[in-house]
Amino acid sequence: MKLYGKLRDLATDLDEKSGTVGIIEINELEVNTVLDVLERLGLSESDISHVFVNNGYSSSTRDLPGDARLALFPEDMGLLYHWYFEEEN
Repeated sequence: MKLYGKLRDLATDLDEKSGTVGIIEINELEVNTVLDVLERLGLSESDISHVFVNNGYSSSTRDLPGDARLALFPEDMGLLYHWYFEEEN
């Protein structure tokens, strides 16, 4: 899982390429949905502007397969417009 902006402070590691993106191994969290991830991180849906699962814009209720790649953007990074992406459930 990649955490952007101020969310990176919740991460255990930083992405080696950028040095500014937080990384958490999602399989270590034992979660089933994006909402489970938010709960484990102590976040609410209002703390997040965008959720991407496997490179697709997603809802927070989406199930996460074991090999899912998850990216979370904080509410203050809402530079991408929700209408631009088609949400995958």
